[in-house]
Amino acid sequence: MLNNTSVDTISTTVEECTQVANEANNVQVTQGSSSANKEQWNTKLGSTLAYILGNTDDVIKFDRARKNAKNQRQDKFLLDNYMRKLAIIQTKVSKKKGELEKDIANWEKNYFISNNNLPTYDNLVADSVMKDKLKQIETAKVIMKLKG
Repeated sequence: MLNNTSVDTISTTVEECTQVANEANNVQVTQGSSSANKEQWNTKLGSTLAYILGNTDDVIKFDRARKNAKNQRQDKFLLDNYMRKLAIIQTKVSKKKGELEKDIANWEKNYFISNNNLPTYDNLVADSVMKDKLKQIETAKVIMKLKG
């Protein structure tokens, strides 16, 4: 039997995840023909994670665990499963964020070499690939703030 603190924790976790999904500009991944898996996302957070990490098994499993924990708030096993998967996902998001930051740093170095001046933020967002990477970094920062 769960005590009230566990139920409050689940409710808080669900509220925080909802807030994170909303703060992440409600990024939705489009499931094109190039997607290996035609998985239907159960949560906004799942689709947001797919935007950052891609359509991976870990993201799909996390999305299912989040849905189950959200729907059956009294089940301690589902909450524990969700919390384990959240830790795994946050680690992967952190790693991906580092990779994206390195990509941007390399772009800035190449820009400096080719133009002989430092790039401004406007130069960075003018490049559509770099603009997308900046969005992914901002979304990753929000996801990493999730508390279990």
